[in-house]
Amino acid sequence: MDGPLGTDGVSTRADTLTFDKMTRYRDEGRVRLCVDDDSSELSQSDQEALAILDQLQRTFAYLECSQRRYYDPRPLIDACKPLNMNFSVYHQNDACEFFDKLMDQLEAATTGKHTGCNIWRDVISNSVFGGKVVYEKIPRRCEVYQNGDKRDCGMVIGQREPEDLVYGRAQMLVRGKTGIYDALDSEYQGEMMEGDNAISCDTCETKKDTTRRTSILELPNTMVFHLRRFALDYTTFETVKLHSRFEFPMTLDMMPWTKEGFDMAQKEKEKVATAAATAGDAEENNDTSAKDGGDDDDAAAKPDPLDTTYALSGVLAHSGVANGGHYYSFCRSSSEVDGSDKWYRLDDDEVSPFDPADIPYQCFGGPQGSDDMH
Repeated sequence: MDGPLGTDGVSTRADTLTFDKMTRYRDEGRVRLCVDDDSSELSQSDQEALAILDQLQRTFAYLECSQRRYYDPRPLIDACKPLNMNFSVYHQNDACEFFDKLMDQLEAATTGKHTGCNIWRDVISNSVFGGKVVYEKIPRRCEVYQNGDKRDCGMVIGQREPEDLVYGRAQMLVRGKTGIYDALDSEYQGEMMEGDNAISCDTCETKKDTTRRTSILELPNTMVFHLRRFALDYTTFETVKLHSRFEFPMTLDMMPWTKEGFDMAQKEKEKVATAAATAGDAEENNDTSAKDGGDDDDAAAKPDPLDTTYALSGVLAHSGVANGGHYYSFCRSSSEVDGSDKWYRLDDDEVSPFDPADIPYQCFGGPQGSDDMH
């Protein structure tokens, strides 16, 4: 990037945390999107989607190649008017809603309806985002599920198919949470249905204590976390901004919230329980066979941590209140020369170097951060 400080400035209009997978693709070349210039065959909605794509590409091109101090994004903002946000595109809107509607338009523009080249499926969805979530019902003390073919269990038959992790994004609760680990536990933790709430099994025709859970089946290359700092005040029934402290790391291992991670944790619990139950007998018989080879097998089965670990690549911050304020961002840029990372603060037309050690103060919020800037 060729701006005075390594990049151009641009007005920001979103509020997210962005993490890139540590092993995500690098140097695979640039994707060039081409569309038919003949707009006579395009519907109005297609033209609107392509206009957004065109202006977004133009914005990125200026950010990377221009010698200007900043780039004026008003053409892109004007192109986004068909998104039908709650307020004018020149006013503050919900960041998650804007992100979803923008991605909807980009998907419509790149699916290859008029070009026969499905860039969305082949490149954007698979390489940039991707990811799937799965909903499961896991019965307790079920012989078929635990010792037989799980596919014959009534809890599995008719189970929903895995769903796409839409645009690699997840909304994180802020109210009552200390940070992203706490919020992820809340989002993906299992719920035990027991007693009167036990779930009936169609195969066994009996009710069983069952854990219902949602977990990540396939991790995307890029994860976008929207922090839900705007919430309803149940006393005044007005939308307010939550200023409580919400922490997040520079690197994040998502394994504990994947299906594989949950299964590994459950097996470990069962292994510990079995070991505790048989400890007495093993000591009496001086039996050490349980230790032979077991640890090596477990180590071989564990995935490479780099496959599930993400590095923070950007933070979009908000200063102000629920009904108005200002957005700006912090961005990590990797050098194409030596691969080193540099951080910048992008605040409208001002771009300045940023020390990531200041992220807790600038972005976490709460009494240890600035009062309204997070």
